[in-house]
Amino acid sequence: MSLNIMQNLFRGIERGVQWEKEAKSKKIELFLRTYEQIYGNYYLMSDPRLEAQLTEHIILLNNAIKIRNDLEIHIIQYELDDSKKFELALYNSITDLLKGLKKEFRANLFVATISLALGILIGLLATSLSDSNQQFSSVMIIAVWVFIWYSVEKSIFDNVALQIKKRRLKKIIRARIYFVEAVQNEG
Repeated sequence: MSLNIMQNLFRGIERGVQWEKEAKSKKIELFLRTYEQIYGNYYLMSDPRLEAQLTEHIILLNNAIKIRNDLEIHIIQYELDDSKKFELALYNSITDLLKGLKKEFRANLFVATISLALGILIGLLATSLSDSNQQFSSVMIIAVWVFIWYSVEKSIFDNVALQIKKRRLKKIIRARIYFVEAVQNEG
């Protein structure tokens, strides 16, 4: 019985090691059939953007790779497109997302500052009323902690997640992109 348990344990460890090796892979392969899959039906020639679903898919595949690893994107197509155009479209799409993250980061800091200031003002009010009304002062102290905690949550926890997203998006911008022509099977 114990031999069977040990064999199952080793099989599980082998699967875990295999999964970890796959997760360390730093290569994303994308097979694209048509130009519409890349740029959508409408785009500006001078300022292209990738199709939103393609951008989301690249981000999703990138999230499975460790942040420290460099990234390679292999584009497999039947007809090789202009590589500079694809690189510019990827850069523009990811840059737009980075700008949105920057705005969200600033908004979080603004909300955190306002929340902290409200917490301090309520705390000052609570201390001035502590002699006249003990129950009201206790409720106000709880409100102070709520505002201060919300400030900490916004400024630290939410913004750390945004910083991780920012690092992952910048990794996509720095990625090396390779174009490979797909072979069509006739028959």
